[in-house]
Amino acid sequence: RQQRFFSVGGFDSRNPQQYKYVMINGRNGKMEILPGKAGLPEEAKQIVLSTQHPKKVTKVALGRYHQQLVWEVTFVNKNKTYGYYLINFKNTKIIQEIDNL
Repeated sequence: RQQRFFSVGGFDSRNPQQYKYVMINGRNGKMEILPGKAGLPEEAKQIVLSTQHPKKVTKVALGRYHQQLVWEVTFVNKNKTYGYYLINFKNTKIIQEIDNL
């Protein structure tokens, strides 16, 4: 939340069987290529859907938290407050949850 990253995921054009994520540091332009699965953002979204039962998931984004790769999932609760989950990129364990903002 202190830095800005841009990310995209897709199949590698040189090796179409491999799915990769690319993170670009918004400050210095450094790129980091990460192997992964195509469905990881959906897995992170499903964790929030099954634990919080929100009205709407508004965003799933790849980011960093204390040098750890995370999925940042934001959502709107049924009572119209906002929530925010940080989920580990690799093992999809919940790192932090903020609710009713």
